[in-house]
Amino acid sequence: MPRLRSKTGHVLALAAPALAMLHAIAPLPTGAQVTLQGQIDAFAGFSRPLGADKGTGVLTPGGMQTNFWALRGTEALGGGLKAVFALEAFYRADSGSEGRFANDAFFARSAYVGLGSDLGTLQLGRNTTPYWLATIAFNPYAGSFSFSPAVLQSFGPNGRAAAALRGDSGWSDSLLYTSPSWGGFTARLQYSFEPPSGTPASRRRDADKYGASLGYAGGAFSAAIAYQSVAYANAAASGFDRQGAWLLGASYDLGVARLFAQHQRLADRLAGLAGADRRRNSGQLGLSIPAGPGAVLASYSHARTSGAEDARRNTWAMGYDHPLSKRTDIYLNYLHDRITGSGAGSGQTWGLGLRHYF
Repeated sequence: MPRLRSKTGHVLALAAPALAMLHAIAPLPTGAQVTLQGQIDAFAGFSRPLGADKGTGVLTPGGMQTNFWALRGTEALGGGLKAVFALEAFYRADSGSEGRFANDAFFARSAYVGLGSDLGTLQLGRNTTPYWLATIAFNPYAGSFSFSPAVLQSFGPNGRAAAALRGDSGWSDSLLYTSPSWGGFTARLQYSFEPPSGTPASRRRDADKYGASLGYAGGAFSAAIAYQSVAYANAAASGFDRQGAWLLGASYDLGVARLFAQHQRLADRLAGLAGADRRRNSGQLGLSIPAGPGAVLASYSHARTSGAEDARRNTWAMGYDHPLSKRTDIYLNYLHDRITGSGAGSGQTWGLGLRHYF
């Protein structure tokens, strides 16, 4: 499984101009540490979107992982207590544009301040969701929007398959608690006050989001269960629909290969529309096989939507990831995607790419 490898250090060493500007605004107190890290990734290849008759050559950012840069900091407060913060921004390496897409928030990856101790960490701001972390932990392509079937089916563009996962990979206006590890078990709890756009003040309590996960990591085996509930606006019914989502994931390292598996269930309750509820069950199987210094990657995901919509989606990917150093790798991947029952059709993407961590 591709792992995020990063070289961190004081901003003095990594970004002297940025630190000079920070010091000009507010000098860093003694004991405070700030690090700069991130990654840059792009691939060249071919893409035919779902339902398109023809494809085209592409140069696309973030083949293995969405490009980002991050400022993170800690300060020891004494008595085992510490302050933490992060400002993390996505960007597009093909054009130099900020965000994952037009009008994306500048610090859409994370923007929080918090306190940590032996009892865990509490973060306030925009935080990555427990559900997203469970999704990327248990498939060989981790957080790739271009080549991970599990990510593409849940978080990516879904053609005309309406029963997609609601909510972003990060939630604004949120509280996130992460427990310490207890015998290999780690819990995460998140609540977001952010309502859908246009929500009147009197309805804010009906339009919240909350999620949780419990994960285990011990030796060759790891697993997690995650849940989230997201309200979203229903203009036709002048109310809010709500989606509940469950995810169960696991992986096991056999030595000769690492195996991955996921099962996901989504259920949409549509306000004021009898018989319009939707359900989706999906599963993902994957593996990562060491081959020379790198690894062969393969993943397959199947989703079945029922209720108000009847559709099936089959997505598979395979490729090879080859490290050139501890911080740079080159990869070649292919993905095939097909939706039946909704007229969305099929599509495919392949690409040769390069990724570098800093």
